[in-house]
Amino acid sequence: MKKAFAIIMLALMIAVPLGAATEMGNIGFTGGYSTRDAGILGFNSTYQYLGDVSRYVGIGLSTHADVAFSFAHNYFGFLVGFIAGPGFEFRPTEEIAINLTVGPAVILEGAWDKSFGFGAGIDASFTYYFDTTYPNIGVTVGTTLYPQFLVQDERNPRKTFSFAGTGYIGLAWRFSGYSWDQLTPPPLGYAIY
Repeated sequence: MKKAFAIIMLALMIAVPLGAATEMGNIGFTGGYSTRDAGILGFNSTYQYLGDVSRYVGIGLSTHADVAFSFAHNYFGFLVGFIAGPGFEFRPTEEIAINLTVGPAVILEGAWDKSFGFGAGIDASFTYYFDTTYPNIGVTVGTTLYPQFLVQDERNPRKTFSFAGTGYIGLAWRFSGYSWDQLTPPPLGYAIY
């Protein structure tokens, strides 16, 4: 299973630069909760580099990061989370995009005592682009989930699982490589059917 996953990831990394046409990024304000019994407030960012399968779908590589403060009634600290892996963009219309990032993730939380977790990460967002000129600029709402299966927690050494979940709102931009109108040449000069 590990070997098959490694081969698929390598094929994605090699194939994406050859046909990548769309870049998407967003920044936003995030809020959520961690199993360290702490609330989370901060900022997040996503970047995707996608090969356009069609004008409706893009597949490629993606990263997502959260940098936030965490707080509880007797606790004030920080949270840094990072996801890297395959990225997907689904475009039901020219103004709407649904983006997904999945892959391995790490989280570092703490203040005077620290917690490090390694596991999976999932980020999903919905974006409405205000116009269709290039680059497109829009508003994004989304959620990020960090289930962590390998945890090293100074406060609770027996802890084997942790979880953080956030929701966010922000601004997005997209440099499109596809042409929505199939009679108009695509911005990067090659046809996508």
